[in-house]
Amino acid sequence: NNIGKTLRMIERYVRRLIEIEKRGEILKNQGVPELKETAFI
Repeated sequence: NNIGKTLRMIERYVRRLIEIEKRGEILKNQGVPELKETAFI
């Protein structure tokens, strides 16, 4: 029971991190294309 609760908390946390990451990528793509290209090298 406790393990399941912990796993759900971790899952929620990871999803939130992914959402933040996606938003950051979108902002980067909209704002400065040069930054995007150098970031992926």
